[in-house]
Amino acid sequence: MEATMPTFFDSTVDAAEASEALRGLAHASRAFDQHAQMYGVIGDLSSGMRSLPPRQRKWARLTPRPRVDPWSRVQT
Repeated sequence: MEATMPTFFDSTVDAAEASEALRGLAHASRAFDQHAQMYGVIGDLSSGMRSLPPRQRKWARLTPRPRVDPWSRVQT
């Protein structure tokens, strides 16, 4: 299997690669030869997860939201 590298500029491609990597990890981690291997995997996953909340906040700020008139409850 050929390893792919993140592009750092095409989020769609990088997201697809991350999805495939997680699917592969789920398959490969069904059984560990040595339990100590789990600690490295968990550490790497935790590191990746820590980077998500700042990105999610940034995406939320960039997402247009409809204005709501609080008095009429109708979106304008």
